[in-house]
Amino acid sequence: MLTSDEKKGLVAATASMLLATLMLIALLLTPGAKATVVAVIFPPTTSAEASFQATIAMGGSPLTTAASGNIVIANFATIPGLSRLWDFGALVAIDPLVNTGCSAKPKTKSPVERKT
Repeated sequence: MLTSDEKKGLVAATASMLLATLMLIALLLTPGAKATVVAVIFPPTTSAEASFQATIAMGGSPLTTAASGNIVIANFATIPGLSRLWDFGALVAIDPLVNTGCSAKPKTKSPVERKT
């Protein structure tokens, strides 16, 4: 059996690992400093037309949308900050290459320039 102090230490270590993992994920999903193309993610209930119009209102030039309609790949002169995204109903803007992950080249031509 674990003592009370050992349990507290285990909880603290687990919480620290979880926090570090979440921070790492956030850093990996964040578009790079030179990025101009991002995936703008809206809540699942947002229609394709509403997400498209909100992206334009934020100053983006939509390139394509996901099948669900709530993700818009768009080109921005300057990536909008979280407060601006939230003002227009978006949840977050991430690197659009996260969508393809570690998969091989997609079967369709992507509007996002890939480094090879």
